[in-house]
Amino acid sequence: YIVMASVPQWKLNMEFFELEVGYDSVNISTNQPSTAYSLLSTPEAVQQSLKALGSFNSSTQLTITFQSDFSVQRRGFRFSFSTPCVGSLGNLAYGMMMNYTCPFGSVLGNASLRTEFVEVTCTMDGVFSPSAVLCVPKTCGRPSLPANSIARVGGLFLGNRTEYECMPGYELVGPSYSECTLDGWTATPTCRSIQCSIPSDRDPNLEILLGGTIFKFGGLAIVRCKSPYTISGSRTLLCDASGNWCRVPMSSSTGRFMPYSGYLTVGQNLTLLCDRGYSPSLPYTTCESSGSFRDSLRCLDVNECTVNKDICGSATCVNLIGSYTCRCRDGYAKLGGTNVCVDVNECRSRWTNDCDHYCDNTEGSYECRCRTGYSLYTSELSDTMTSKGISQRGLKLNRSCVEQTCPAPNLNGSTVYWISSRWYWLRSRNEFPYGTILFVLPRLGYQFENNTLNMAVVQCRRVASTNMVSWVSLYGSLANATVAQCPNSVTVLNGNLNLAGLSRSFRTTHNFSCNAGFTVDGPGQVTCTTVFGRNFLNRRSVVYDWKVSGKCSQVRYCPGLSAPANGRVSYSALYFIGSLAVYRCEPGYYLNGKSVRLCLTNGSWTGADPTCEILQCAAPNITDSVVSIDNSTSPPWRFNDLISYQCRLRGYKLNGNASAVCSANAMQFASLPTNRLLTAFACDGIEQMLGCPAGSRLWIYRANYGYEYIRPDNCPTGNYPTAPCGNPVYATNLVRKLCNNQTSCWIPVYALAFQSASADFCQGRSRYLEVNY
Repeated sequence: YIVMASVPQWKLNMEFFELEVGYDSVNISTNQPSTAYSLLSTPEAVQQSLKALGSFNSSTQLTITFQSDFSVQRRGFRFSFSTPCVGSLGNLAYGMMMNYTCPFGSVLGNASLRTEFVEVTCTMDGVFSPSAVLCVPKTCGRPSLPANSIARVGGLFLGNRTEYECMPGYELVGPSYSECTLDGWTATPTCRSIQCSIPSDRDPNLEILLGGTIFKFGGLAIVRCKSPYTISGSRTLLCDASGNWCRVPMSSSTGRFMPYSGYLTVGQNLTLLCDRGYSPSLPYTTCESSGSFRDSLRCLDVNECTVNKDICGSATCVNLIGSYTCRCRDGYAKLGGTNVCVDVNECRSRWTNDCDHYCDNTEGSYECRCRTGYSLYTSELSDTMTSKGISQRGLKLNRSCVEQTCPAPNLNGSTVYWISSRWYWLRSRNEFPYGTILFVLPRLGYQFENNTLNMAVVQCRRVASTNMVSWVSLYGSLANATVAQCPNSVTVLNGNLNLAGLSRSFRTTHNFSCNAGFTVDGPGQVTCTTVFGRNFLNRRSVVYDWKVSGKCSQVRYCPGLSAPANGRVSYSALYFIGSLAVYRCEPGYYLNGKSVRLCLTNGSWTGADPTCEILQCAAPNITDSVVSIDNSTSPPWRFNDLISYQCRLRGYKLNGNASAVCSANAMQFASLPTNRLLTAFACDGIEQMLGCPAGSRLWIYRANYGYEYIRPDNCPTGNYPTAPCGNPVYATNLVRKLCNNQTSCWIPVYALAFQSASADFCQGRSRYLEVNY
């Protein structure tokens, strides 16, 4: 393994190391001098080497070599590569931890961290885990609101105050504010009801009809005069907010009348002072002589948002009954106690956003982003999942992340051998999750073109151009799976088969032929089939090659020959190579063709099949005009037919034979036989014919294949020997076997016919056949 990294600093870490000592080992070296550690087979040795190596930079090339006898006796080893963590949380080496606390006035804001400090760990990838620690200002939460009070909140963070005041008819008990501290809000005040007692300076002739001696704010007392007095003015007394009694001409829950107590005389005006957020229906009303007021006064709600359109600044004004409020749009919050709306960073805390993975803050809102291998759950994705029948329970639009999947690839003649993920989880959908690695082998009868390992490895990965996932080839290509082909040549011992233009597909069968001198022994076929081997996974793999059925055996004999009609054939050595086949015809027939054929080394006979034709003689050529043929016989004359000669004129007599017989020699009439010794010769490579006159037979006196007595002038020029050579004994016996007691015979003048000679007596010189008969 050769490892390089583009990061400024990185290290090699040992996760586990279990090798068979003495059989397996690991060598570690770099491109720096004196940094090689060899034959490491124990974890202690590896740890010591890694400690000595230290960390590497971007120019370091690390080489790890694993040596093994391939006998699996231990679990093996695993190395990992890590970079130090550098960031706002500090600098840490891989595996180191630190406790992180927030400064005074801030607390941990991570949703999953509710402790005083958090353990930060440097991971193998050079990033902190957790990746960020969020410190947010200490908040005391909502302050409490005592009964019958009004709170004006200045903020919820450390040092902020909440001011309190009591509603009319109540008085404040305790401090007028509560402050946010590290321990929470300080003690809040209470509002105590104002009490009115029976006035001691009242008219002694007045008596209380209802109520007791003490009345709360807003309480009413009905009075009357003792007899014989009559009441003058209102019969009702009101306990006001100051704890005093006043006469009530009318009532208002949102204001108070002025003057607040005492009697009003005819013509005197009564004014209504409304609470904040209200205004009187009339400026005043006047006490008339009838003892009643001219008009009724009441407090009406004031729409502050209409009266002062800029009352909320950049916030939005919302009118309330008797009041108003300034609100910011969603995604904005007030700055301190002002009405200035600023963007809220919802991504600062898990409590303020509902993103599954990552949050990106925007002006007035935020957007969610997913980790690699996941897609944001959008309306388009929802439609796709609906069409596939996939459950969407618990998913939130533009907030949730859905795992990306790759559809099952088109295997095109291949089959999945190993899957590196939880495919069973998505099997019903026939999909593979992000990161899945498929090892694909061709099915029987298929193979990957231009692929040394005959396999393909693909992974479900994200494509940068589309930000979607699809199958990415790591080795080979699924598209190259084609019908398996055997090699374009095949070796057949002593045979041949030209595959040009022939199919080489799996299970294709072709017939082969044998070279000269050899014949097919068995089916004589080649078939494209499988040969099993091992791939780099140490699994059985398939290789396609030709299987030869049958063989080419050396030819040792020639096929048997059919005897011609009216004839027969005999052999010098059965049908074996070098044997001579001799044809003979029955009496009265002559041989049309060669009488001798030789069995060659390729298993075939020389020449063609001869035939036996009926023997006929033509009329003799009589040169003497006086001599004629006896009319007792007439043509056609056949073998052994006898003709008689006669003289046509008187005064003449025959001089010579008075008759002639139709003989087999040259198919002509011959005279009576005579005895004499002849010599014949034949050049190498031809067939020699010997023949006798009619009524006589051949007898071989001597023969030699080589050179003995004469040198024929009609033979091609050659390197003839200067001294007699050859094997006369063997040649004489062979020619006698072919020709003795025959009227004619054919002799093949070939070295093959005389191959039984134990040696080349002529030492490579030119030769011919000499026969004395």
